Amino acid sequence: MTAPLAPFGRETRYVSRLYLQRVFVVAAATMAIVLALDLASNMTWLLSDRAAASGRDGFARLAYYLGLRAAYNTPAILPIAAVVGVVWAEFALAASYERLMIFNSGRSPLRSLVPAILVGLLLGSAQFAALSYAQPFAVAAQARSNFRDYGPSFHPDSVTGRKWIAIEDALVNARIEFGHPVTLRDMIVYGLDRDGQLEIVVSAERAVPAAEPGMWALSSGSWWGRPASPAQGGAGAGGGAEAAFENAEIKLPLDPLWVANYEVPARFLPQKVIRALGSGGPGIPEAFSYRTTYQTRLASLLYPLAMTLLGATLCLLMLGPRVRPMVSVKIGLAGYGVHVASKVLTTLGEYGYVTPVVAAWALPVAVAGGALLVLARRERKVRRSLARQAAG
Repeated sequence: MTAPLAPFGRETRYVSRLYLQRVFVVAAATMAIVLALDLASNMTWLLSDRAAASGRDGFARLAYYLGLRAAYNTPAILPIAAVVGVVWAEFALAASYERLMIFNSGRSPLRSLVPAILVGLLLGSAQFAALSYAQPFAVAAQARSNFRDYGPSFHPDSVTGRKWIAIEDALVNARIEFGHPVTLRDMIVYGLDRDGQLEIVVSAERAVPAAEPGMWALSSGSWWGRPASPAQGGAGAGGGAEAAFENAEIKLPLDPLWVANYEVPARFLPQKVIRALGSGGPGIPEAFSYRTTYQTRLASLLYPLAMTLLGATLCLLMLGPRVRPMVSVKIGLAGYGVHVASKVLTTLGEYGYVTPVVAAWALPVAVAGGALLVLARRERKVRRSLARQAAG
C-alpha cells in the first residue's frame, strides 16, 4: 500500500528541504552582494533632496529603496540560485555518501528527480509572481519616489519632446502628455498611400482618444489632402485641398494604452497591460515585444523547474562518492550557460527575430525534457544490465 506514495516519502522530503535551504542561501547571499553594490553607488543620490521627495527620511528611505531593489532583482537571481543551490546540495549528498546510500536502498534515478520537480515548481510560481507583479510594482514605485527614472510615463502630466511614431500607413509627430486621458500635443499626421507617397496631412493642437476604438478627437487643427490627379491642381506643384477645423474625429490606428506607456520596456509593465498590448490588436507598434514578454512570463513557471532538473540530472550522472569540486563548478557553469542562452533567445524575440512562443518556451521545454529523457535512458540501461546479471 505504500509503494504509490514512495516518490513522496522521507527521502523526497529530506532532499527537497535541503534543496530549498541551499537555494535560499545562494539567493540571499547573491541579493546581499547586489544590494550592497547598488547602495554603495547610489548612497549620495538617496541622501539628496530630490530623493527625499519620496516622503521618507533616513533609515525608512533606505529600507524602502532596498526593498524595491530586491523585488526588482529577484527575477534575475532566482534561476541562477535554483541551479547553484541544487548543485551545492547534491555535492553535499555525494561527499557524505548519502546519495550512494539512497541509490543502494533501491531508489531509481527518475524517482530521485522528484525533489527537483517539486522545488522547481515552487520556484517557478515565485518567478512568475516576481516577473509579473513584483518587478513592475517595484519599477513604478521607484519612479514615483524619484529613486530611478524609467521614463516620463511614470510621471503624471509630464510632457515629452516631439516624437516620431510609425503606424501602418502613416507617420505621427507629436508631443505626448501623460495624463488621464493621454494626450497628443501639437500633433501632425502624415498619411501615405500604398506607394508611400504623401496623401494627407492632419495637424491639431490637441488629440485625445475618442469613445469609439481606433478614433481620436482633435481640437483646433487643419487638414490637407492631395488632389486626385494632376489635372486638379498638380500635387507636385503644391496643390490640394486644405481646410481648418475646431473639432473633428479621425481614424488613427494608434492604441491609447500603447501611447500611455510610450518608451517603457515591456518587461517593466504590469501583467494586465502586457496582456492587452500583446493581444495583437491594431495600433500597437512592435507588438511582438509585448507578446514575447507575455509568453516569457508564462514560461517562467517552467524555467526554474528546467534549471533544477538540469542541475539534479547532471549531478546524478557526474557526481560520485569521490566527488571533485571542479565537476560541480562545471555543472554550475552549464546552468549559467543555459541562463545566458535563454536571455539571448528572449532578446531576439523582443526584437522580432524569433517568434514569441519559441523565444520563451524553447529552452525551458528542451532542458526539462532533455534532462528527464537522459535520466530515463540511463535508468533503462541500468535495469537491463541488472536483468542480464540476474539471468546469468
